[in-house]
Amino acid sequence: MKTKNYDIIYLNNNKPFVSEKIKTEVVMFVPSPVPWESRRKAVYTQFEREQWTKEKVILIFIIGNKSGEKLMNVVNTSAVVKYPYASNVIVDCRDQGDEYDNPDDTSGTTCKVYEALKYIVANYESKYVWRGADDSFVNLRYFFLHVEPTIPKSRLYLGRLRRTTSPEPDLMLSNQPRLQSVFGIYQFGQYMHGMGFLLSYDVADFVASLKIPPHLTWCEDVMVGMWLLPFQITFMDYPGFHEPQTFGPAERNRDYLLIHRMTHEQWQQIDENGRLNF
Repeated sequence: MKTKNYDIIYLNNNKPFVSEKIKTEVVMFVPSPVPWESRRKAVYTQFEREQWTKEKVILIFIIGNKSGEKLMNVVNTSAVVKYPYASNVIVDCRDQGDEYDNPDDTSGTTCKVYEALKYIVANYESKYVWRGADDSFVNLRYFFLHVEPTIPKSRLYLGRLRRTTSPEPDLMLSNQPRLQSVFGIYQFGQYMHGMGFLLSYDVADFVASLKIPPHLTWCEDVMVGMWLLPFQITFMDYPGFHEPQTFGPAERNRDYLLIHRMTHEQWQQIDENGRLNF
């Protein structure tokens, strides 16, 4: 039986945290802005349908409460829906937007991911941490049956890898001179595409435990890659991450680990095996 969880947690720089960590196998967190309730509902409805216990999977939505230049404005989060088997964690981050060529460390998703990892590591002990998305379906059944037994248990960063061994126009720092002055490099390095990625718990703990925080600029997927590149961490390009803009519509009755840019119709078509059946 599940235990109901109506948590809504507000983080104001200091972490409110339990004296004993909750043990589970996977913590999945989903950064999402306040206005996108319909997307959160779709993710949550599928999660509830799968009937995971807290000992197996924890679901957390990460919501920002700031906006405006230098985060001077406060976002009203009172309308965020509290779901029975998920937690909403409200963080002091920009709720929406990744600022181009702004070195102020105020990008929304980058801040949300960093604060999420700090919160998760302080409150949970798990094997893996999934960074989901509010428009992605992560097939957890497939993950536990076919992926988890085959992948490293530590020092792991898994997803759909974008390699950067040649010049990539959108990643060149000459396009963002203020950021280039901060990082002092030609272009950003390799990273997992933003549809979602997996960290082993020790990697999440490593980032969360940094005594000097990383830069929280620009797009979060690129920045997480930057945080991890210098260290002895496996960047694993794993099959089964589906991006419809690249590969076209997801196929019927096919096993995917993750499907990005889910439509309303697709959320209704997921069968008991985590396949689209339409």
